[in-house]
Order: sequence, then C-alpha cells, then structure tokens
Amino acid sequence: MMDVSALWRVGAALIAVLAVIYAMGWLTRRLGVTPRRAGEGLRIVGRIRLSARASVLVIDVDDERFVLGTGPGGVSLLSKRRHPTDTPATRLSPDTAAGPRTGRPFADVIAEKLLAGARRMRR
Repeated sequence: MMDVSALWRVGAALIAVLAVIYAMGWLTRRLGVTPRRAGEGLRIVGRIRLSARASVLVIDVDDERFVLGTGPGGVSLLSKRRHPTDTPATRLSPDTAAGPRTGRPFADVIAEKLLAGARRMRR
C-alpha cells in the first residue's frame, strides 16, 4: 500500500504536468501561433464531370493551383502552377469556352485531350 508522502508526490507531479500544459496553451494563444486546421488554405475552384466516374478538378492550395484528374484508376496530377491573379480570363465558368480562342465547352476539350493521351499510351 502507498504511504501518504508517495501519494503527495504523485499528486504534485500531476499538478505540475497540468500547469505546464496550460502554460504552453496560453503561450501559443498569446503569441498567435495556431496549428493549421484541416482544409485551411485549400479551395476547390471548379469541377467538371467528364463521365459518371471521371472528373477534372481545379484546386488552389496556398499560392499554387493544381488541375487534378479523377477516375476509377485514382487521382492524377494534370497541371501545377503558381496561383494566377484574378483576371477575367481566369474567371471563366465551366459552361463557357475553354479559352478566349475556342468556342467549345471545356468538358469537350478536356475529354478530347484525355482520349488522345489514352490512345498514345496504348501504342
């Protein structure tokens, strides 16, 4: 059985540990150091469905923009660039043209490119 002095030492150690944890929490809040939350800095700019199981996503992460292809085989990185400035050319909706030079919908253009790439891989 524990004697009273050992019980006091365990209690004092527990209080000391809790005090250190509290002090660290207070210090991080005071200095403005906060952990990054899941999803913070990540924004889905757009998504185009190519079929029932395939789509293309445009995602901003901090100062970079990623174009990802998703499908039954998983996720593939199609493009990675520095985040562009918000100009009218970057604010095209998915229903509008793929770019200023073509009048074709974006889904048709990307589907054509993906099919052409798949044909080249088969050769």
